[in-house]
Amino acid sequence: MDLNRQIERAEKLASLMQQVGFAVWHLQALEGTVTTYLVLRLRAVRGVGEEQGTAALGKAERRTFGHVVQELRAAGVLEERLASNLDEVLAERNWLIHRARREYPAVLFNAPQLASLTARLERIADLTDNVNRAFTQEVERHVLSSGIDRATLERETDAVLRQRGLVD
Repeated sequence: MDLNRQIERAEKLASLMQQVGFAVWHLQALEGTVTTYLVLRLRAVRGVGEEQGTAALGKAERRTFGHVVQELRAAGVLEERLASNLDEVLAERNWLIHRARREYPAVLFNAPQLASLTARLERIADLTDNVNRAFTQEVERHVLSSGIDRATLERETDAVLRQRGLVD
C-alpha cells in the first residue's frame, strides 16, 4: 500500500475515533447524571450528610448503566417519555460499545459504511445530550421539590462546577 493511502486511512481513523470519543463522552456524562438522579430519588433522605451521600453515589457509580436504568424503571420514578428515551440511549450505547466495530468491519475502506457510521455516531451524541438535559432538569425539579431553595441549589452547583474546573 502506498504512503498516501496509508495517510488517508490514518486520517479517516483519527476522525472516526474523535466521533466515537465524542459520543462516549456524552454517554459518560449522561450516566453520571442518571446515577445522581437514582441516588437522589431512591437513596437519599432529607438531612443525609455529605459523607453518606458521597458514599451512596460512589456505590451507585460502580453499577452498570443498564442496572441503574433497570432500577429506576422498577421503582416507577420515570415518566414514560424519559424512560423510553433512556432505553433508546442504553440500546445505542450497548451497540456502540459491544457491536459497532463488528457491524462496520470495513469502515475505513468503504465510504458508504463510513458515512452511515458517522451519521449514527452523531445521532447518538445528540440523543444522549438531549436526554442528559432532560435528566438534569429532573434532578433540579426533584431537589427544588425537596425543599432546597433555588439560591442554595445555584450556589452548590456553582461550587461543584468550579471544583471540577468547568467554570472560572
